[in-house]
Amino acid sequence: MNLGTHSPKPAANTFYVLTGTTGFIGSEVLARLVTNVRPEQIILLGRRKPEAGRGLLWLRFREHGLDFETTFQRIHFVNSDFGNPDLFRKSLEDVKALMPAHANFRLLHMAALIQPLSDKEASIQSRINIGVTQDLLNWAASRNAEAFLYLSSMVAWGGSRMPVVRTEKDYTNFPKESRSFDYFRTKRVAHDWLLANAKIPLVLLCPGIVHGAFEHFKSSRAHLLKLRNGELKFAPPGGGNFVGLDRVSGCIVQRLLQKETYKDVVTQLLVDRNMTYKDYFQLYVDLARPKEKTRIRLVPGWLAGFAIGFCHTARMLRLKAPHVLAGLAQASFYLWFESELALTPTEGLEQNIKAALNSETEGGWS
Repeated sequence: MNLGTHSPKPAANTFYVLTGTTGFIGSEVLARLVTNVRPEQIILLGRRKPEAGRGLLWLRFREHGLDFETTFQRIHFVNSDFGNPDLFRKSLEDVKALMPAHANFRLLHMAALIQPLSDKEASIQSRINIGVTQDLLNWAASRNAEAFLYLSSMVAWGGSRMPVVRTEKDYTNFPKESRSFDYFRTKRVAHDWLLANAKIPLVLLCPGIVHGAFEHFKSSRAHLLKLRNGELKFAPPGGGNFVGLDRVSGCIVQRLLQKETYKDVVTQLLVDRNMTYKDYFQLYVDLARPKEKTRIRLVPGWLAGFAIGFCHTARMLRLKAPHVLAGLAQASFYLWFESELALTPTEGLEQNIKAALNSETEGGWS
């Protein structure tokens, strides 16, 4: 079921305040949202206003058949910087000024710092992933928002090798290396804090590894270009919980627009398919290069073990492990989750990989 085609009709007097709309998931969410509500009802927080002819958001709008310039003339854009406390506080005042007194609004927070690329970025990851999330919830509660929606992480649910339903209480079952990975750690802290402190209706959506059109714009998926070109033939020994971008964005929009009264807390795990990285890499290569018979091999177990041991030692010594070793260690665990959507083994994943491959010729790689 495509949840994006079953979105409820929104209220005419409700505003939607969004962060993270220039990202891989957020850009798809915004493109779907503007087909359901008037652009005047949308307020975006971001570092720079999107421009026609540039960036992922413009490509998303073109993919959905939307006129970018006409739409953005009507959407409210507020300049903000989550790493700059003064500008961030000012931007919240600007958002307040754009809404009539006592207006209904819902806040969807999707922005996060995923992978620090420098010591400076690493030092502000907790501020952006935890502190800003807390500030936004407090601000939304002080303005009596109808709901606060947060794009959490699959890791917040924990994991097990048993094919049973997971909940947030199973977080301790998640491998230690995954729980200590900075991005997952900060997302889990924010997740827990929201559950403990929300004074308004709260929705936490926890997607697995998301795949879909324009996936090549995700810096964390840079290996896909090497896969497609035949330059990468090894996969880590772990596995992942995969989910299609269409399912994730459709669910977000549905939750954002729902007319029925929000429950106090809604948490939802979004997973379509669980498979090894070797199987996923092989599927990607087979779809990208169907005439060639490239076989994906596993990274040797001793190398994965070395990466895990090195990362643990580096953490004890308070040293920063190289990204390549940290990534290999992180990927070397295989975790099962109960799938929420009944699919044939690779149907949804294959559709989203094809969408990603087709979109490569649209906008090029960035």
